[in-house]
Amino acid sequence: MKKLTAFRLTQSVYWLSLGTWFGAIVMLIVCAVATFGTVREYQPTLGVQPYNNPAMSDRAPAILAGAIVGNALNGLTKVQLICGVAAVICVVLQCTLFADRLAGGITGWVNLLRIVLIISPLVLLAVDTLGIRPALLHQRQTMYDPQQPEHTLQEAKAKFDQLHRRDEQLVAATALVLLAAVTVSSFVLHSDTKQPT
Repeated sequence: MKKLTAFRLTQSVYWLSLGTWFGAIVMLIVCAVATFGTVREYQPTLGVQPYNNPAMSDRAPAILAGAIVGNALNGLTKVQLICGVAAVICVVLQCTLFADRLAGGITGWVNLLRIVLIISPLVLLAVDTLGIRPALLHQRQTMYDPQQPEHTLQEAKAKFDQLHRRDEQLVAATALVLLAAVTVSSFVLHSDTKQPT
């Protein structure tokens, strides 16, 4: 009975972590669209240096919306790490203590695909967090620096836009891979196999 309880708890944490992870990414996308639209509508002014420079006044909505979404993205990174670690721990438990519950066994191609689909978003997160985001923030800081000459601002904006597109693609890819992981998991983890006791 204890093993059955542990199995059910593991399954709960597994599905909750994948669902929360996917849901958090979807909500970030919704939040970004709503934030940029709302901030543009209200046309705020900024009182924080260097963004309060008169030369930056027409960029205030984009600066504020970008800062809000950037902070939300930082929070999402923590949520993704927590969910990713929890999901990986659950997979390890499923492949060891509860291996008899896996359709096709541990080395079945569906289970191996599921494992790849769960690890892939963590790899994408590492690429984004360690590679793209620092460069993105650097270009953002440069393009909003009123002390820089105009050609430097334009170059920084072009690089920022390119990195931003890559970042959006990574977020979208993460969401799709997680959706695939949830779908494939339902073929690996089901109730037709022998129940642990």
